[in-house]
Amino acid sequence: MTRLVLICGEGILLDEEKGGRADTVVVRPRSAGGLARLNGRRAVTVLVETGEVLDAGLRARRRDALRMDLARYGARIDEIAGPAHAAPALADIAARALRRFAAAPAQTWVLAETLPALEAAAGLGCRRALLR
Repeated sequence: MTRLVLICGEGILLDEEKGGRADTVVVRPRSAGGLARLNGRRAVTVLVETGEVLDAGLRARRRDALRMDLARYGARIDEIAGPAHAAPALADIAARALRRFAAAPAQTWVLAETLPALEAAAGLGCRRALLR
């Protein structure tokens, strides 16, 4: 059975055509409001750049405090990672998430917006495609 892992920002996840069929989603929300809209979706791993201000009502302080802030918006959080804007860090985050969710890498498609995430998928033997 082929699995689809989507590594993206919240805009693509909320687009039913692109994000609606994913088995597993690794998402970087842009705002607390975005997290509220993700409630009930298959967002399994939430990536947040620690130290980044997402919006006026949500500020990354310490990981534990941030986890509590995010939980108020109904986000299911398996990991809070940062800084996600650094390519090596993003590749590492993507690799950890894929190891958790891609039980059969050869049967797993990974769709991602960034090359580091795709490189991590390639390193695990997953099939991959760049989202545009």
